[in-house]
Amino acid sequence: MNLAEDRLSSLPDDLIHKILSFLELEHSIRVSVLSSRWKSIWKSMPYLNLINFVKINSPPDFSKFVNNVLSHRNYQIHLSSVFLYSDGRVSHEFMKRFLEYVLTHNVQQLTVSWSPENEVAFPLSLYTSRSLQHLDLHNFGYNGSYSGTPAWDLPALATLHLYNIRVSDNCTDLFSKCPNLKNLNLRNCKIGETKVFKIFHPQLSNLTLESTFWGVEVIDVIAPQLKNLTITHGEGKHLISAPSLTSLVIKGHDPLQLIATQGQGFPSLEKVDLHLSFLSSEHAPKMISLLQQLHTVKLLTLDLNILKILSSSMGLMSNQPSPFANFKIVKFLKSDFGRVYLEVEANEKATTSLVVDSSDQCSIFRMVSREEIEVMSDMVLATLLIAKIRYRLKKRKALTDTKQGHDMEQMDAPRKSCKRKMHEHGKVQVKKQKVQSAFEKQWHFGKMMTQIKKGKSEGLLRKLPTSDTCDLILLLQQIDGLVTELSASKRPVLQETFSILCEEAAVVTNNMLDCMKIPCHKKPKPSNV
Repeated sequence: MNLAEDRLSSLPDDLIHKILSFLELEHSIRVSVLSSRWKSIWKSMPYLNLINFVKINSPPDFSKFVNNVLSHRNYQIHLSSVFLYSDGRVSHEFMKRFLEYVLTHNVQQLTVSWSPENEVAFPLSLYTSRSLQHLDLHNFGYNGSYSGTPAWDLPALATLHLYNIRVSDNCTDLFSKCPNLKNLNLRNCKIGETKVFKIFHPQLSNLTLESTFWGVEVIDVIAPQLKNLTITHGEGKHLISAPSLTSLVIKGHDPLQLIATQGQGFPSLEKVDLHLSFLSSEHAPKMISLLQQLHTVKLLTLDLNILKILSSSMGLMSNQPSPFANFKIVKFLKSDFGRVYLEVEANEKATTSLVVDSSDQCSIFRMVSREEIEVMSDMVLATLLIAKIRYRLKKRKALTDTKQGHDMEQMDAPRKSCKRKMHEHGKVQVKKQKVQSAFEKQWHFGKMMTQIKKGKSEGLLRKLPTSDTCDLILLLQQIDGLVTELSASKRPVLQETFSILCEEAAVVTNNMLDCMKIPCHKKPKPSNV
C-alpha cells in the first residue's frame, strides 16, 4: 500500500458526515484542511451543530456566521439533525429565517435552546412539519417566552420536549394531531388562564411533567398505552387513566393528589418511586390517600421519612384495609437521606382484605417494624456524621499540606513504611474475617474511642472533629445492638448496609488517629486500600 495515500479521502461521504456531526459546525469547517476531499464536504452535511457561547470562543457575529454557512450549503441536501444553542443575543428575525430554512429542508430532529428577551412566536411551519420526528424547544431565559399554537399538526413526531413554553390559552387538546407521539416531556410550561389541561393520546408511552402548568387546577391524562409516568413538583389534581402504566415516579415537596380515573386503578403497575421532601405529620392523610391509589404496585421505593411519618400516624389507618400488608424491606440505601425498597413477599400478593390493627408496628406496612425504622434512621445519621468528619479532615489536611508540606512528609515516612509492611497482612485478614461481624473487620471501635479521648486530653487533636467521631462510634455501637435484636428474617438486609457503614466509619476514624501520630507498634492498623 502506498504510504502517501490519503486514507481519509477514501472514506465514504456518509461516514465522514457522521464523524463531523460530533463537532460544532465551525470546527467541522476548520478540519477540512485534513484532506483535499474534505475541503467542501461540510456543505453537504445533513447535520448542523451550531453553538454560541458568548464567554467562550465563538464567532464574533454568530448570526452572520450562520447566515454565511446556510448560503454556501448545498441547498438540495435535506437535513437529518439540527442543534442550535445560543446564550447570546440573536434577533427574532434571524431565528425565524433559520427555522424556515431547516424546516423547508425536511429536518427530522430539531433542538433549539435560546433565551429571548421578549415573547417569540415561531413560524407556523414549525407546527405543521411533515418530517419532524424529534422536537426540543428550550427557553432558559426569564424575560421572554416561546408562544405555541392551539394545535400541533406533526404527523411524524415521536418525541417532544418543551421547556418554559407558553402555549395557547384556548388549547384543550394540544397533541391530538400528533398520532405517532410516544415520548412527551413538559417542563415549566404555562397555559395562561386555563384551569383544566388535558392530554389525550392513544399512543403515548412515556410522559414527564415537571414543575409545569402553574395555576392549572386539574391535569387530565388519558393514555391507554402509557408505560412510564414521572411527575415532579406537580400542582393541582392529577386525573390519570393509564391501564398499561408499569412505572411511576413522583418527586416534590408534599404528596401529590393523584386519582386513577379508570375503575381498576393501575392493574399493570410494577414500580413506584416516591421522593418527597419537607414532609411532616400533617401530610400523613394525603400520603395514605396517595398510597391507596397505588395498591397494585409490586416494588415500592420511598424516602425513609415517609415510613417514619406513617409509623407515627397509626390512628389514621386503624380498622382500614391495608394494601401493603405483605410488603417487606428488600434493600436500604443509607445515602440520599435514606431510600427504602419494599416489595411484596415472595409467593404472596398484596391484598386489601387485611385490616390494620392499632397495635401494629407501622400503620400501613405491617411487616416493617419500628425497630427497623430506628436502625435505618440511625444509619442515615451516621452517614451524615461520616461525611462531616471526612470534610473537616480533608479541609485540615489541605491547610496542613500548604503550610507544612515538606515537614509532614518527613514525619509521615515511618508510618507509611509501616503501612506498606501491613498491607499484605491486612488483605489476608479481610478474606478471613468476611463472615465475622462488622466491628471485627476493622480495629475495635472501643479501642479507637479510648485513643481519641486520650489524644484529646493530651491536646493532640486540636481543631479536629473529635466530638463528631466519638458520637459516630457511640451511634455505631447502638446500631449494632439494634441490628442484633432484629429477627433473623429482618436482619440480613440491614446487616449488609451496616457492614458497609462500619467500613466507611473505620476509614475516617483511622484517618483521625493518623493525625495523632500514634506509632505503628501501639496500634496494628489494617490498610485502607
